[in-house]
Amino acid sequence: MLRVPVGRAALDEARRAGVIAAIREKKMTIADAVPILKTSRSYLSHLVNGTSEGEEAAPYVPKRSRVDPRQLDMFAPSADPQ
Repeated sequence: MLRVPVGRAALDEARRAGVIAAIREKKMTIADAVPILKTSRSYLSHLVNGTSEGEEAAPYVPKRSRVDPRQLDMFAPSADPQ
């Protein structure tokens, strides 16, 4: 088996940078970012408060739907004329 270096640490840091930048700019909480980055809250707190990671990155803010897809429209016009 041939091992190919992939720079895993650098790739992980690049993927986290935008989310960490959003946390620092108060556009996202650490609790919101934990499922996105699939890491622990304590490790994410360490990255935000104890490192300079993500300082030069643009903040990432996920697009949130204004309408819950599980919510039914109670006042929609009916298709059945009466």
